[in-house]
Amino acid sequence: MEELKDFFGNLFATDLWPARWHCGTWSDFHGWLYITSDLLIWAAYFAIPLIILIYLHSRKKKLRFYTAYYWFAAFILACGFTHLIDAAMFWLPMYRFNGLVRLATALISWLTVYHLIKMLPIAFAQKTSAELEEDVKLRELANSEMEQFNYILSHDLQEPLRKIQMLSILLKDADTTEEEKRAYIAKLEHTTLRMSHLIKDVLDYSRIRDKVEAWKEVNLNEVMVQVMEDLESLIAGKKAKITYDTLPSIKGIHYQISQVFYNLLSNSIKYNQQIPEIEIHHKTVYSEDHKPFIEITITDNGIGFEQKYKETIFDPFKRLHSKSEYEGTGIGLALVKKIVESHNGKVFAEGHPNKGSVFTLLFPVASAENEAKLH
Repeated sequence: MEELKDFFGNLFATDLWPARWHCGTWSDFHGWLYITSDLLIWAAYFAIPLIILIYLHSRKKKLRFYTAYYWFAAFILACGFTHLIDAAMFWLPMYRFNGLVRLATALISWLTVYHLIKMLPIAFAQKTSAELEEDVKLRELANSEMEQFNYILSHDLQEPLRKIQMLSILLKDADTTEEEKRAYIAKLEHTTLRMSHLIKDVLDYSRIRDKVEAWKEVNLNEVMVQVMEDLESLIAGKKAKITYDTLPSIKGIHYQISQVFYNLLSNSIKYNQQIPEIEIHHKTVYSEDHKPFIEITITDNGIGFEQKYKETIFDPFKRLHSKSEYEGTGIGLALVKKIVESHNGKVFAEGHPNKGSVFTLLFPVASAENEAKLH
């Protein structure tokens, strides 16, 4: 107890030890190097917590681990204070006060360690900026898929429903022969089956977590047959002529690829003031890094568009004509772009008013075998 009283009673005493200049042999260079270094360290250790505190004041309502920042600032400030006292010891040998400051620094250091350990599990659970960006991308993708899903329900399912309605009217017609009725019933059965498959595909698609794992070989010839069946009424009504090469296969999701061709072909037929003539061709092209791609061109003789719209035409809900002129929601081409890009491909559009359009699709070659087929 007496020792403690003596310690604190002479806490700032300087007559019990010589100043550091007189301890040992110090040259001017060596001594001032030591003092300058300590002062520079102290200045930095003073500036760092000051910056932290200014930052805390401006962001206090938005930061987590608010208390830990304060402890960290206190730890740095205490460490800096020990260097300031070390520099002062060359003139003021307050070794007792120096020891007390070091004890306080040690305690603050371990309290900081305690708070850091305490917050570590929560901190490690926090997502990095890269992970947050990935979450944003996934959220945008989910929103895009929801938009696509809603479009499918409101638009694509209408086609088989219209066909069913038309066939029902024809079946009720008194002038319909028995042979025609049997043909209509067969088409009705086929259409309802197709609609059932369509609904199943949509539901399956909505449940897919990792789209890449669901990729399979997609035969584009089968896609064309299916799409032309879906558009049978529209093709017949406009007397459209569609010719296409024997197409290759690509890697992807069958239903999505069908959506691409469905939207492009239906647009080529609808946006046309004459008998629609559509040609589909393909060839192999190579990227700048020599990777092979399947290039598919869909050329029509429709109303076309001005070249200044070749980029914005793929924007959601972008319409180049009023609803009174042509039906549509303005989202079909946006979905085409989304699907093609999700398959690591690209889509381009070229057109001229009243001279038709050319849509170019680029898909990565599915395999070496597939590439050989293209040649």
